[in-house]
Amino acid sequence: MALEFIDLIVAIFSFIYVLVNITISIKIIWTYYKFKSINILLMGIAWIGLACPWIPDVLNPLYEIIDPGHHNNGIIILNYTVNVVIISIPIICWIIALLNLLSARKSFKYTILISVISIVLVFETILLLLFSTDLISGAIHVYNYTSDILDVFLLVVLVIILVSGMIFVGVSIKSSDKVVKIKGIFLMMAFILFPIGALIDMVISGITSNIIARLILCISSIMFYFGLIMPTWIKKKLIKEE
Repeated sequence: MALEFIDLIVAIFSFIYVLVNITISIKIIWTYYKFKSINILLMGIAWIGLACPWIPDVLNPLYEIIDPGHHNNGIIILNYTVNVVIISIPIICWIIALLNLLSARKSFKYTILISVISIVLVFETILLLLFSTDLISGAIHVYNYTSDILDVFLLVVLVIILVSGMIFVGVSIKSSDKVVKIKGIFLMMAFILFPIGALIDMVISGITSNIIARLILCISSIMFYFGLIMPTWIKKKLIKEE
C-alpha cells in the first residue's frame, strides 16, 4: 500500500507537535541549572512524555516507505514500547514532582489522592506488560495502530494528567501571590486543552480533526511553559496591566 497524502499530513502535524513539545520541555529542563529545582527537572521530563503517543505517527510512514504493505511486529513493539513502557516513566516523574510540591504546602489529602492514582497507573502498566500479547485487538495502518486496551490505558493517563494537574492549579490559584495566580491560570488552560486535543485525536477520525487536535496540543504545551516558567516579558506585561 503506497503512502497516501493523509498519512503524510498526519505525520507532518504530529512532527510539529512533538517538536514543539520537546523544545518546550528542553527549555524547562534547562532552567533547572538556573533554579536548581528538582521539581522543574521532573516536570520537564514529564512533559516530554506527553508527546510519546504521537511519536509512532511520525515514524510509521517510514515503515511504509521501507517495507510497503507489510505489517511487521516491529510496529507493534514500537507502539507498545512508546505508549506503555516509556510513557510510564514521565508520568512517574510527574507524580513525584506534584507530591513534592503539594507536600511542601501540607496538602495531605491531595498527596494521598495522587498517591492512589500513581498506584493505579503502576498496576495498569504491569497488567498491560503481562497480558498485552493476548489483548491486542487492533490492526496496524500506515500511520495509526489502534488497540482497545491501549486506548483504555492512554485514557487513564489523560485522566491522571487532568485530575492531578487541576489539583495543582487549584493550589496555585488560591495563592496570594499575583504571579503564582497568573501561572495557575496558564496551567489550567494547559491541563484542559491537552485532554481535549488528545480526545479529539483519539475519538474523531479524519485529516481535519487530526490537524485541529495537534494544534490544540501545541497550544497546550505553550500554556504549560508559560505557567511553569513564565517568561519575564509576559510577567511584566500582565502585572503592569493589572
